[in-house]
Amino acid sequence: MKNKDGSRLSRLISDSRILSFLDKLCSALHDKVKTSFSARILCSYPENKTIRTVRRTRNFRSKIAEKIEHSLFVSLFNKLLLFFMECRLKVYGAFLFAFSVSSGVYILITDLLSPRGLVPHASYNALMFCGSVLIVSLPLISSRKTLFEAVKGSKILMKILPVIGFDPEKYSVQAEKGKSLVGLLLGFVIGALSVITGPFLPIGVIAVAVYSVFVIFRPEFGVMCLVFVTPILSLFPVTVCLLLVFVSYFLKLIRGKRQGRFETVDLFVLIFTGITFFGGIVSFSPSSLTPALMRVCLILGFFLISSVKQSRGWLKKYAISLIVSATVVSIYGIIKYYVGPILAFPWVDQYTLTDASVRALSTFESPGLLGECLIMIIPIALSALISGELFRRTHVAFFAIVMCFCLVLTWCQSAWISLFFACIVLLFIWHKRATWLIFGGIVVFPVASFFVPSGVLNGFMSTVGLKSSSFRINIWRGALRMIRDNLFSGIGIGNGIWETVYPDYTLYSDAYAPHSYNLFLQISIETGIFALLVFLCIIFFSYQSGFTLFSNISSSDNVDPSGLLSADSDSSVKGLKLRKRGTDPSIILRMSSAGPLCGVFAALIHGMFDYSWVNYRVFLLFWIILGISSAFTKNCRDYIQEENVEGTNSSPEFSEIDISS
Repeated sequence: MKNKDGSRLSRLISDSRILSFLDKLCSALHDKVKTSFSARILCSYPENKTIRTVRRTRNFRSKIAEKIEHSLFVSLFNKLLLFFMECRLKVYGAFLFAFSVSSGVYILITDLLSPRGLVPHASYNALMFCGSVLIVSLPLISSRKTLFEAVKGSKILMKILPVIGFDPEKYSVQAEKGKSLVGLLLGFVIGALSVITGPFLPIGVIAVAVYSVFVIFRPEFGVMCLVFVTPILSLFPVTVCLLLVFVSYFLKLIRGKRQGRFETVDLFVLIFTGITFFGGIVSFSPSSLTPALMRVCLILGFFLISSVKQSRGWLKKYAISLIVSATVVSIYGIIKYYVGPILAFPWVDQYTLTDASVRALSTFESPGLLGECLIMIIPIALSALISGELFRRTHVAFFAIVMCFCLVLTWCQSAWISLFFACIVLLFIWHKRATWLIFGGIVVFPVASFFVPSGVLNGFMSTVGLKSSSFRINIWRGALRMIRDNLFSGIGIGNGIWETVYPDYTLYSDAYAPHSYNLFLQISIETGIFALLVFLCIIFFSYQSGFTLFSNISSSDNVDPSGLLSADSDSSVKGLKLRKRGTDPSIILRMSSAGPLCGVFAALIHGMFDYSWVNYRVFLLFWIILGISSAFTKNCRDYIQEENVEGTNSSPEFSEIDISS
């Protein structure tokens, strides 16, 4: 049937002079670009360009790993974890029962003895929380199972745990430990302390401890959580999650449980990190050190994904987490746009956005920040829509429509234009006949303009308007003067330093600008011209690596889909099977790397009109997506080499790491 449809399409093209001409034109343009000088440069990334450690470093790491393996801390940690798994649910139920009763009674007595006479709202919430904990504890008290037996007996947990990298079927616990009396006493003690701390803090500490255990055993799970919460939560929990994952990964690398992978892109990112730290020291103000350290910390998100050898299953989970998280943020932004209070009025430009009375913010501080977040993730969703690898196409189409609709409600014209160019690049990477869509767009645009809302059309036109352009050009002229006077060292990192120095360089004394409205200028202003050159090298080598992969995929005849299927046959990737019926496996490999690359490209285009790194979460999201792109490229390259060199159907890169390793 597929061949019949293909022959029909071929006959339709050959019978039509216009379509035949367009097809020949597309092929000619594709061949011309493929053989051009710039294409040869972009497709010349050296293979096996992994930076290896010297023998002395490996010997030193082996000694450290041996000491850690036989340390008291590791032994005590394993024994405690085994004890909690063997502990009966009755003990946990007794603890929660005693905690909820004692904490609730203490809060109620304190409120009754207070002169207010009424239970305040905060105490009411605490009492409701204690009541909920009490209800949860009752079925646990009556259970005779251990925690491990309860986990293995739960159908829901047995489906969720393999997805996040844990397989309880590999382990068995025989003994039953723990006494209910100990749980009761401990619950009463912590419940009494909750009078000072409140009932939320002790339970929160326990939840964080459980999460930390999961991350220590499986850092990839921590990365997946980090990717998911970055667009949603505030900076503090995101940073704590990042540091916990980094420490866990570092211990795994030292112990030899994970394999590092350091290439040219990673080296330049490391140099950029060092320059960023140096920019916090050499500054006009000591206050620059704190934001510099924060940025250094957040760049670790790139190394967590790119510089550690990742299986394809985990990389897909990272991409899925990004898409789902952005969809949640988009839905929240849409709801706030229509039913929430009008809080975005300060972001509405009455000169350029005459049709917008409010703009979508969601979990970010400004519409521009939300717009950059979405344009980095939408190309990943579109690549999944083309390949059908991550979700069913109907599901990912829904996610993409929700994100695009929320992007429209941000009324961020620069984000719209950036996504438009990123989608064009994505289409060209997908298929050479994507040029047809450009010709079709030229023909349809005059007609489609009658159906596009006037506000959206005016938003596009206002981006290149005189008022908006002159505002940014004047700021850029002042920024160039700042760069000229601080060419090598920069002025330092942080908004406070910019606000102190910029008034001396502005062309208009009454003009105010929070930053330079340009990513590349701002990097030069803050950390000097060398930082900009290193950043451009990062971008160049990232795209060179990606386009070299695309060239190798096009020239490879041994791309076998069975190797891709082996990535999802593992029990740890249940529920994430490839859905690629009728999809060329080479397209799956190509689009998995192209999506994040085009997301980075959209951020760079947007960076020509705005500076979104002022927000730390957007800064982290940029490096996370760049890391996912780099990791996907390395993973696909290994798969192609494995297929071409050994001729096997499955690559070791696709196998999941055992929890015990």
